[in-house]
Amino acid sequence: MGIIIRDGEGETIGVAVKFQNYGDKVQLMTEAALLALSFAADLSLYDIMIEGDCADLFLALQNPEKCLAPFGTLVEDIQWRASHFRKVVFSFTNSLYNQVAHVIAKEA
Repeated sequence: MGIIIRDGEGETIGVAVKFQNYGDKVQLMTEAALLALSFAADLSLYDIMIEGDCADLFLALQNPEKCLAPFGTLVEDIQWRASHFRKVVFSFTNSLYNQVAHVIAKEA
Protein backbone atom coordinates (compact mmCIF):
# COMPACT_ATOMS: atom_id res chain seq x y z
CA MET A 1 0.00 0.00 0.00
CA GLY A 2 1.14 3.53 -0.57
CA ILE A 3 0.35 6.84 1.07
CA ILE A 4 1.26 10.37 0.09
CA ILE A 5 1.43 13.31 2.46
CA ARG A 6 0.89 16.72 0.89
CA ASP A 7 0.97 20.21 2.34
CA GLY A 8 -1.86 22.74 2.13
CA GLU A 9 -0.93 23.63 -1.44
CA GLY A 10 -0.88 20.03 -2.62
CA GLU A 11 2.91 19.67 -2.73
CA THR A 12 4.20 16.24 -1.74
CA ILE A 13 6.16 16.30 1.52
CA GLY A 14 6.34 12.57 2.19
CA VAL A 15 5.65 9.13 0.78
CA ALA A 16 5.35 5.86 2.68
CA VAL A 17 5.03 2.34 1.35
CA LYS A 18 4.16 -0.85 3.18
CA PHE A 19 4.09 -4.24 1.50
CA GLN A 20 0.83 -6.06 2.16
CA ASN A 21 -0.89 -8.30 -0.32
CA TYR A 22 -3.65 -9.79 1.80
CA GLY A 23 -7.05 -8.63 2.99
CA ASP A 24 -10.10 -7.12 1.41
CA LYS A 25 -10.46 -3.49 0.37
CA VAL A 26 -11.66 -2.38 3.82
CA GLN A 27 -8.72 -4.12 5.56
CA LEU A 28 -6.18 -2.63 3.15
CA MET A 29 -7.61 0.88 3.44
CA THR A 30 -7.72 0.54 7.23
CA GLU A 31 -4.03 -0.36 7.27
CA ALA A 32 -3.32 2.59 4.97
CA ALA A 33 -5.21 4.99 7.26
CA LEU A 34 -3.29 3.72 10.30
CA LEU A 35 -0.01 4.10 8.40
CA ALA A 36 -0.99 7.64 7.39
CA LEU A 37 -1.79 8.58 10.99
CA SER A 38 1.51 7.15 12.21
CA PHE A 39 3.48 8.90 9.46
CA ALA A 40 1.70 12.22 10.11
CA ALA A 41 2.55 11.93 13.82
CA ASP A 42 6.20 11.23 12.94
CA LEU A 43 6.21 14.41 10.86
CA SER A 44 4.64 16.37 13.78
CA LEU A 45 1.61 17.34 11.72
CA TYR A 46 -1.46 18.58 13.61
CA ASP A 47 -4.16 19.09 10.98
CA ILE A 48 -4.55 16.30 8.46
CA MET A 49 -6.93 14.96 5.84
CA ILE A 50 -7.03 11.27 5.00
CA GLU A 51 -8.52 10.42 1.63
CA GLY A 52 -9.36 7.01 0.31
CA ASP A 53 -11.61 5.18 -2.10
CA CYS A 54 -13.28 2.72 0.29
CA ALA A 55 -16.73 4.24 0.80
CA ASP A 56 -17.80 1.80 3.55
CA LEU A 57 -14.79 2.64 5.70
CA PHE A 58 -14.94 6.41 5.19
CA LEU A 59 -18.66 6.58 5.90
CA ALA A 60 -18.04 4.67 9.15
CA LEU A 61 -15.16 6.98 10.08
CA GLN A 62 -17.32 10.07 9.56
CA ASN A 63 -20.18 8.68 11.67
CA PRO A 64 -19.99 9.51 15.40
CA GLU A 65 -22.07 6.41 16.25
CA LYS A 66 -20.39 3.13 17.14
CA CYS A 67 -19.70 1.09 13.99
CA LEU A 68 -21.44 -2.28 14.17
CA ALA A 69 -19.93 -3.57 10.92
CA PRO A 70 -17.46 -6.47 11.06
CA PHE A 71 -14.63 -3.93 10.78
CA GLY A 72 -15.99 -1.77 13.63
CA THR A 73 -13.04 -2.36 15.95
CA LEU A 74 -10.70 -1.17 13.21
CA VAL A 75 -12.77 2.00 12.85
CA GLU A 76 -12.48 2.57 16.61
CA ASP A 77 -8.70 2.13 16.42
CA ILE A 78 -8.41 4.73 13.64
CA GLN A 79 -10.71 7.15 15.46
CA TRP A 80 -8.72 6.74 18.70
CA ARG A 81 -5.43 7.46 16.91
CA ALA A 82 -7.04 10.38 15.09
CA SER A 83 -8.11 11.89 18.43
CA HIS A 84 -4.44 12.72 19.12
CA PHE A 85 -4.38 15.31 16.32
CA ARG A 86 -5.82 18.81 16.42
CA LYS A 87 -7.96 18.14 13.34
CA VAL A 88 -8.50 15.07 11.17
CA VAL A 89 -10.83 14.98 8.18
CA PHE A 90 -11.72 11.64 6.59
CA SER A 91 -12.68 12.12 2.96
CA PHE A 92 -13.92 9.61 0.42
CA THR A 93 -12.46 10.16 -3.01
CA ASN A 94 -13.05 8.35 -6.25
CA SER A 95 -10.21 5.98 -7.14
CA LEU A 96 -9.64 8.01 -10.30
CA TYR A 97 -8.34 10.85 -8.11
CA ASN A 98 -5.83 8.90 -6.04
CA GLN A 99 -4.02 7.09 -8.83
CA VAL A 100 -0.61 8.21 -7.55
CA ALA A 101 -1.12 6.30 -4.29
CA HIS A 102 -2.22 3.22 -6.27
CA VAL A 103 0.90 3.40 -8.46
CA ILE A 104 3.14 3.69 -5.39
CA ALA A 105 1.42 0.71 -3.79
CA LYS A 106 1.87 -1.43 -6.88
CA GLU A 107 5.56 -0.55 -7.05
CA ALA A 108 6.12 -1.60 -3.41
